[in-house]
Order: sequence, then C-alpha cells, then structure tokens
Amino acid sequence: GSGKSVTAYSILQILTSPGKIVGGSVKVDGVELLAGPVMPCFGRAMTENDLGAYKKFGSHTQDWLWPSLEPVSVSINPDGCTAEYDVSGQARVHVEYTLEADGSIGVCATLSEVKDPKQLISRFGFEWAMPGSVKEFEFFGYGPYENYPDRVSCCQKGLFRQKVADQYHWGYVRPQDSGLHTGIQTLRLDDESGAGLMVVGSGLCASALPMSRRALDLSYTEGVRNAVRPGTQTHSYDIEPDGLTHVNVDGYHMGLGSINSWGRLPLEQYLLRPYDGMSISFRFVPVK
Repeated sequence: GSGKSVTAYSILQILTSPGKIVGGSVKVDGVELLAGPVMPCFGRAMTENDLGAYKKFGSHTQDWLWPSLEPVSVSINPDGCTAEYDVSGQARVHVEYTLEADGSIGVCATLSEVKDPKQLISRFGFEWAMPGSVKEFEFFGYGPYENYPDRVSCCQKGLFRQKVADQYHWGYVRPQDSGLHTGIQTLRLDDESGAGLMVVGSGLCASALPMSRRALDLSYTEGVRNAVRPGTQTHSYDIEPDGLTHVNVDGYHMGLGSINSWGRLPLEQYLLRPYDGMSISFRFVPVK
C-alpha cells in the first residue's frame, strides 16, 4: 500500500554449498525479514509435564526434538525450491517453497517413510528467526492468552495485536514452551514501519518469542532434569532475549496434559504421532 513496493524472493534462494541450505531471503522495500532459513520443526521446548512424562514419549524422542535434518535432495527452479531431508533416520520430510505470481510464497511439508508411528512428537511445522526489529505480533485465532489444543476453553477467537516481548510467560519458574496460540488463520509479524510477513493458512498454531526454542529447552538425561548442556538456564529469570524474533508455525501440536500436575500424558485425542502423508501448508505474504 501507499505506493510501496513489495519484493519477495524464494526462501531457498541463498545456497553456499551444493545440497546444503544455509539461508534465505524475503525483503520488503529492501529490508530483510529473515534471519535464518525456514525449516521443518518437530519439537517444542519441553514443558514440566513433558519432562515428567518423558519416558512415555518413546525411544526416539530426542531424534524428533532435535533432529539432524540431513539433505537427501535439493532442487531449485524459477518458481521456487524443493528439498527432502532425512529426519535423524526416523522419517523423510519433503519440503516445497513456491513463489507465486502475486509475490506470496507457498510453503508445504509432507512426512514419509515414518519408522515408528507409535512415537510421540510435540509438533509438526516450521520455525525460523526474524530480525529483532520485528516486534509486533498480530493474529486471527484464539487469544488473548497463550493456549494449546487441550488448554483453549478460556480463550475467544478474534483479531489480537500484541508485543513479541510479552509472549513468554515469565511466571513459569523454569524455562519451557510458552506463547502458543491455536486456531490461527492469519498471522502478521511486522516492525514499527509496518514492514513484515503475513502467514495465511487454516487451523494453524503459532508463536513468536524473543528467545530461541533451544534457550528454553531444559536439559535432561533419560527424563531426569540436569544441566548436561553448556549454558543451560534453570530458571526463567535467567533467560534474556537474544535480539531476534523466533517464530514457530505448526499444522499439528500436541496437548500439554498436566492432568496430575506432572507426568501424565495428554488425553489420547491430544496426543501427536507422525504418519506417512502428514502435511502442513501455508502462504507467506510480504506486507508493508
């Protein structure tokens, strides 16, 4: 609007070595809106209940939480890119990024060759980082409070505009996943000038936090919490924003559970297991 130009580039346009995706670019009026590639994501920062129920998730939980996404194939064409990754030997994920005629970017991911369909996963979606100047978070979905598939009855569906800085619930004593919103149809992330990205889809879950998922994920060994990774933060007040805006958009997200406060899995209808053909799709729309 207002005579401003909007230019979108393929998410996977930037490659620095054959077969390896290391970056991407989406620009509005020359302003870069990505601080890293848009990549598939299957894990959340484990909640207290996740930690209590860890051994019930399955024997490959860590492979899905922090998978090694090894590229099997990468193809670039004038209209976008496709890539296929091996997910820590547990599945394959086929990803497509398509540059549309209107400047929007179609994003789609589909699972195949799932080895253990009984394994529980936390989410299936995409994650990426944006510059810290992207501080506004507007969505049409359930709000205004954070909510999850089995924790949404307290919320109403509507259009909400909030600050990224306010998305993490600092009342949690220990770091964990926070700030999710469900039932998302549109999501807009922009800076003070209004330049940003809109995500358009149906029934999505999304969050935008001023710190990374890794910074919020407590370390553990066989489900017992301890600081096995350097820099592990054990209290929420130890966490500091890292200068970026970290975005997750999911097609599927597991419930929280917490039925007995700590340790029981969510009800069956809120569990999430991977399967062949499981897919997520949405569109990026650069906005100004």
